[in-house]
Amino acid sequence: MIKVIWKYELKIKDVQDIEIPSGSILLSIQSQENHPMLWALVDETNKEKEIIRLRTICTGEEIMEEDFNPKDYLGTYQLNEGLFVGHVFQVTL
Repeated sequence: MIKVIWKYELKIKDVQDIEIPSGSILLSIQSQENHPMLWALVDETNKEKEIIRLRTICTGEEIMEEDFNPKDYLGTYQLNEGLFVGHVFQVTL
């Protein structure tokens, strides 16, 4: 088993699905060169894939309690020198 860290560029949208190798460990959400990114520890020899769903909630956005689980928080990214702040949660499919 060979583990490496892969980077995935995120879309700036409320909900998105990303295909990653099964069993990957989600490490961090941050911005890089003004783009939101997800870093994950993956087994690059694993050919099985899974879909993860991410939800971005903006600072000050009203949300329903059932919309997300705070334990599924992955990280926060800022764009345009902090004018946009998105908080990313993994959503159970």
